[in-house]
Amino acid sequence: STQSTGETLSQVKREEFRGLLELDKQIRSYHVSVNPYTWFTMDAIEDSWQNLLRTVKERDLRIEKETLRQAQNEELRRAYATQANKFHEWLQLTKSQLTNTKLGLEEQRDLISRKHDEIKKRRAVLKEIEELSSHLEQAMVFDNKYTTHSALTLAQQWDQLNEFTRRMHHTVQDQIEALSRTGVDEDELKEFTLMFKHFDKEEEEEDKQDDEDGNESS
Repeated sequence: STQSTGETLSQVKREEFRGLLELDKQIRSYHVSVNPYTWFTMDAIEDSWQNLLRTVKERDLRIEKETLRQAQNEELRRAYATQANKFHEWLQLTKSQLTNTKLGLEEQRDLISRKHDEIKKRRAVLKEIEELSSHLEQAMVFDNKYTTHSALTLAQQWDQLNEFTRRMHHTVQDQIEALSRTGVDEDELKEFTLMFKHFDKEEEEEDKQDDEDGNESS
């Protein structure tokens, strides 16, 4: 690691520094106060040595702090992505279950009611995702290779699904009440609806043909 490199460096230099101290001691024993071969005194070298040790220590602390910060950011990314991806899958599955059903009206109404309750409960999960997103923003982390789903997009999709389910429940309930008032069987209603769509389509085609004939004659 970088820290061990710093320690190794200090160990090597410490040996050299001790050697200089020993040489300085020997020179002083001869009562020599000035060395004509260098401008550097032992006091100046000792100050530089202490400054070097402080600089190396500060650098190692900065690197350690940055490494820890990046590890924490990565953990935040993974935690957010796990929640966001699961929530998006649930949104897609729920919408599919609601739109691809072949149930009768009353069964549909019961399914929609259950799903609507589930959707409202899932708001708590969305809140957790939004909190994780907030932590990422505070940490100045705006990239996440583990997901493509932002908290804002998921919140919008949740709102849409909640509103879609509410309207769907209202529509199905209206159909049930209409059947009850008219006494029409649900199968008869389906048959009538299909027949209406068929005639409506034929009428559209006739209108289209009339328009084309009119354009040709004009």
